[in-house]
Amino acid sequence: MTSPASPPKPRHTTSFPTTCRASVPARFSGQPSQWLGACVAGKAQGLGVLRIGARQPFAFLVGRMKEGRPASGLVFNTDKSYAAARGFDAHGRILVADGYHLKEQDAVWADAVRAARSVGDRFAKAGNAGSAAYYRRFASEIENGRPE
Repeated sequence: MTSPASPPKPRHTTSFPTTCRASVPARFSGQPSQWLGACVAGKAQGLGVLRIGARQPFAFLVGRMKEGRPASGLVFNTDKSYAAARGFDAHGRILVADGYHLKEQDAVWADAVRAARSVGDRFAKAGNAGSAAYYRRFASEIENGRPE
């Protein structure tokens, strides 16, 4: 007698650290998050995407983390509105990259495009084509959607 086949076990295909600590920007305080990027000594580091929220629609920080804290990037709210952050203060509040900070604004947008692409590439390498396509498309939307 044979037993019924067990369902296949899900593959963990993200290749992202699951124990990587990452603070969220102040406006999302208390919300769960997942860092999709490099982790150094257990903390989010470098370019990547911080996905914020328990379920869709998610908010995102697409940009740069330093020692587990947001450093700069585009902060997308769940309604797709966004703010360009040239940095964050000690309390995690956004320092806006506005018309008075054009070089910082350029760097924020360029980093956001690179960050989303790098996450897409990592998902592709891990064999997760759906997530790879999502983050690559996100990178293109950021690159092509920048206001003049």
